[in-house]
Amino acid sequence: MPVTGLGQRGMTLVELMVGLAVGMIVVAGAVVMATSQIGDHKRLVLETQVQQDLRAAADMMLRDIRRAGAWNSASTSVWAPSNTAPASNPYAGVQVLAKGAVTAAKGDEVVYAYADSKLNNAAPAVLPLDAEQHGFRLRNKRLEYRLGGSYQPLTDPAVLEVKEFAVTLNTQSVPLADYCLLPCNGLANCPPALQVHDVQITVRGVAAHDTDVDRTVNLRARVRNDEVVTGACP
Repeated sequence: MPVTGLGQRGMTLVELMVGLAVGMIVVAGAVVMATSQIGDHKRLVLETQVQQDLRAAADMMLRDIRRAGAWNSASTSVWAPSNTAPASNPYAGVQVLAKGAVTAAKGDEVVYAYADSKLNNAAPAVLPLDAEQHGFRLRNKRLEYRLGGSYQPLTDPAVLEVKEFAVTLNTQSVPLADYCLLPCNGLANCPPALQVHDVQITVRGVAAHDTDVDRTVNLRARVRNDEVVTGACP
C-alpha cells in the first residue's frame, strides 16, 4: 500500500481564490467576445437587409420609369407621305410633385404613364387609363408604388424606415432642324424640338431596429421614350 507522505497537502484558500478569479476572467472574456460577435452579426444582417431592400426598390424604379411614355401606336407619331398628320403620344410626360403639387424639377413624388396592351385592346377614347398611370412616392416612412389606380406599399416600415426620397427631373431640349427638308427662315415654332428626360432619385433608409444602420442609394434613369414638343417643319 502506498504510504502518504507527511509533506503532502491540498490547495490553500488563497490558491483556490486565485484559481476562481482566473477562471472568472476567462469566462468573462468569452462572454464579452460572444456578445460582440452576436452584436456584429445582428448589425451585419440589418445592414444587408436594408441594402437589399433599398436596392430592390431602386431596381424596380429604374425598370419602370424607363418605360414612361411607351405606347402601342408609336409608329403613327412619325411623319410619312401616307401619314401627314402624325398623332401625339397621349402617354408622354414625366411629372415631379412636391407634397402633391407639380414642381419644375425636384420633389418627393414622380408620376408618369405607359400603355398596357392588355388593357388597351379596345382603344378607348380617353388615354391613358387610370390603371396605366404609375409613380413612386414617400409616405409614412415607406415607399409606395402606384398600381391599378392606387398606391401600394413597396417597403415595410417595420423593417426599413425611408427617411428621404428626392426626385430630380432633368429635361434637355434638342432642336430637330436637321430633320426638316426646308429651312425655317424665321418661322414661328420651327424647328420642332425633342425633349429628353433624365430622372435622378436619392433614397435614404434606416433600419427600424437600429438607427445606426443608415444607407443611401442614388440612381439615375434615362426615359427611353423621348417627347416631341410643339413645333413643325415648313
